[in-house]
Parts: sequence; C-alpha cells; structure tokens
Amino acid sequence: MRRAAGCMLVVLLALAASPARADDLLDSLGKATGLIAPPADPPDFVKNSRPSEEPAAIPVFAAPQEPGSKVKTPAELKAMGAELERASGAQATGGSQKRVARKKHRPRAQP
Repeated sequence: MRRAAGCMLVVLLALAASPARADDLLDSLGKATGLIAPPADPPDFVKNSRPSEEPAAIPVFAAPQEPGSKVKTPAELKAMGAELERASGAQATGGSQKRVARKKHRPRAQP
C-alpha cells in the first residue's frame, strides 16, 4: 500500500513539474528501477560522421525568401501580350487544327 502511494506521489510530482523536468524525472526513475536501459555507445563511424558543433536551429515559422525576378521591358510586355492574343484567337476559332472533310461512306453492294 505504501509503495503504491509512493508511486502515485511520484507520478503526481512528475505531472506537476514542467514538461522538460517531467521527462528528466521519469527518465531518472526509469533508469533507477531498471525499466529504461542506458543508450548504447554508437560505433566509431557514426561518431565520425556527426558534426563536432551543435547544429543551428531552424526557425519554424520563418518566411521563405522571395525568388529574384527580372522586370520586363515595355517591348517584352507588348510581345507577351501579342502572343497571348494570338493564342486566345486561335483557341476561339478552333486552333490551328484543320478540320478534315469526311467522305460519305457508301455501303458496299451485296452480291
């Protein structure tokens, strides 16, 4: 009974503590009771592949950099407008596809 009350007290303290402290408290309790094994030492190739300094923090809600753009000259804008007008006119008249007149199909004479 005392043991259950002690465990309950530890759990309540862990829940009342800040999340970082609660993790540390639960980790230390788990290691002390043997429920959590200490992490194994990584192999040499893993240690050598990791950078020596801490990685830089990546901001979560940072605005992306806007891509650079070139301002079009009035002549380029006029040419682009003319090209769009040509495409619009071609689409309205059926495009560059020529309609092929089909020959009337006559049924074959039966012998």
